[in-house]
Amino acid sequence: MGASQPDVARNADTAVPEEGSIEALICSYDWDCGTALRIAECESGMDPSAVGWTGESFGLFQLYAPVWAHVFPGFWELWAHAEWNTASAWTIYVRAGYSWAPWDCRP
Repeated sequence: MGASQPDVARNADTAVPEEGSIEALICSYDWDCGTALRIAECESGMDPSAVGWTGESFGLFQLYAPVWAHVFPGFWELWAHAEWNTASAWTIYVRAGYSWAPWDCRP
């Protein structure tokens, strides 16, 4: 009989995101997972198809079209795809010096 792993209670901050979920997608990048999840929740309510109240920010990370539409090829076709929006947010995060400064919602 092999050793079994003990049950460990996890709180919401340490819970592992469900594979294939938006949370797991966000946490697959090399930024602080908890902070990135809070940013996405604050910006879009974790809704990949969210459009900002001014009609200028789009998707999960609310990418600001006046700045980013010309930078990211396919912006207008792809902004609502969680994978594309998160990858683009990662690029913005890196370009900002590994900072959340470009977002209204910040840690």
